[in-house]
Parts: sequence; C-alpha cells; structure tokens
Amino acid sequence: MDHLVIVPCHGIYRHGPPEQDSSWFIAEFQAGESKEFCTHIRTACELASRDNQATLVFSGGQTKLEAGPISEAGSYMEAAVELGLLGESLLLRIQLEEYSRDSMENLAYSISCYRESHEDQMPSKITVVGWGFKEERFRRHAAALGVSIEYVGCGTPTHKAAAEAGEARTLAAYHTDPLGNSGELLAKRRTRNPFARQIPYKDEICARLVW
Repeated sequence: MDHLVIVPCHGIYRHGPPEQDSSWFIAEFQAGESKEFCTHIRTACELASRDNQATLVFSGGQTKLEAGPISEAGSYMEAAVELGLLGESLLLRIQLEEYSRDSMENLAYSISCYRESHEDQMPSKITVVGWGFKEERFRRHAAALGVSIEYVGCGTPTHKAAAEAGEARTLAAYHTDPLGNSGELLAKRRTRNPFARQIPYKDEICARLVW
C-alpha cells in the first residue's frame, strides 16, 4: 500500500448525529461546520475505498481540555463509523495519527505514522483532503518538508470571508517561518497540548519540527 490519504481534523466528535454541531466539541467560530467535517470524512473514505493501495490516516491530537483525553483522529474515525463509511476492507487500512496540533504537524506526523507501519518506506503518493481555502498552506508545508502532495479541497466554512482573512495571516507567518518552529506558530501549537503529551515519532521529517 503506497498511497497515503490524510484527513486533517478540526474538532472532536463525541456522540450523536455527526452532521449536528451538538455532537462535537468545536470552537464558537466553527458553528455550522460539523456537516463540512463530515464532507471531509466522506470524501476521504470514498477516495481510499476506490484505491486498495491507499492507507487512510485521520490526523489530530488530544487538543481540547473540555473533551478529555480523546484525540481528534480517533473521534473522526468514530464519526466515520456512525456515517456508515467504513467497510471491512477500508477498516483494515486506517491509521490514527493522534499527536498533531496544527496543519504542518498533520502532514509531517501523518507521514511519520505511515512509515512506522510500512517498514520506514515513504508513500509514493500523498493526498490531503480538507478545506479548499487551505490548499496553498498545505502545498507550502509539503515544499518545506521536501515532499509532493495532491490536494482535494471540499466544504465551505461558515464564515468564509473571516476564514480567508485568517488564512492570509497564517500564510504570512509560515512565509517567515516555513516549519512553524518559533513565534506565534509554535506558541499556538503548544496551547493545543493540554495533556502534555510527547510524540513517539523518530524519523527525520518529524525531527525537523519543534515540539
């Protein structure tokens, strides 16, 4: 299996209908976006189901104190189960990357997670499924890490103009600091680790990022 499909996670599913906000731990600005999270999940599951050489990785750590020690990645898998998206074949090709705290780590740690179970081999193809407005950010991450990706953008944020303005500021920060290893980018990462977890990954890609 040499195709890595990555779903960067944006919230923590708890229980109930996955397309309802009440079923998620999400930030106030994300109100109305749970159905779009389901679009990301559905799109990635369908993509991986069509390719029996694909490994599907849900990526996201234990980022919310109020949710307890539940990872975004694990909760997305639970949402996928609730949505009826995980057939037996796909279920055997899923991995959970449960440490990442931002988009750079989503990409880097998902690759590290994949390599752990594939004899340290790099995937020959990497596809990221996420918000359309974040495509440029992920392409810059890939360039900074020295990898190539394909990107499948889907879903529209509730507050599109505000999301795009925020994205412009984030892109400017990554332009100055491509790996996010200092300043506001590193500070934001560290606020998203309320349970003081430590990463297990040891490969050279992971080693380039400051925890």
